[in-house]
Amino acid sequence: EAVSLVRPDLTIEYLAYTPQTLPVPTTEPPRPNMSALVCDRLDDAARGWVARMRAARGAYYFEYNLGDNYRWKGNVWLRPDEAAATARAVQDIGYHGVISLFLTIRNWWRAAFNTWFFARACWQPDLDIRRELKRHVQAYFGRYASRMHVFLDRILFQAQDEILCRAWHSGVDPIRRVDDSAPAADEVRRALHKAMGELQSVSAE
Repeated sequence: EAVSLVRPDLTIEYLAYTPQTLPVPTTEPPRPNMSALVCDRLDDAARGWVARMRAARGAYYFEYNLGDNYRWKGNVWLRPDEAAATARAVQDIGYHGVISLFLTIRNWWRAAFNTWFFARACWQPDLDIRRELKRHVQAYFGRYASRMHVFLDRILFQAQDEILCRAWHSGVDPIRRVDDSAPAADEVRRALHKAMGELQSVSAE
């Protein structure tokens, strides 16, 4: 209220992030100059925030899965499927916008890859990942596009094994958030051997 008296054009952002701040307040309406940044929620709680902030300056989605190098211990996966699914969910829920956590610069190309598909999916909800991958490599790699397409296609559809994903992330798939026990060591070893074989074969090509 005090800020609105001096700078009515400024928006005060509320971060819905911790267990204490994620629940939608019900005791009093938000101030007209407030928005909410809702962390990593694409569920009924998200819809509650969107409805709550509609009379103010909207609720935004704080996205964590496409480029957060810190959360995934340096192992940001190439997930255009997750990017497209996120774009569809954000639009369906009615978020006012999206802010992605982009950490750190060492893995910028992986986050940029995922974000490129996210941006495309915002305009094309029925985005075809395989067709869009061809557009991506043509836009980014010029005369090396055909070679990079083979490499990225192999990574996306063969080498990135879900077993390895679950094992790396301590038994919780970061994409689908399925609570599951970590795969057995032998299962992980077989998946890793298969993935390495796929990458070696495409490198040889």
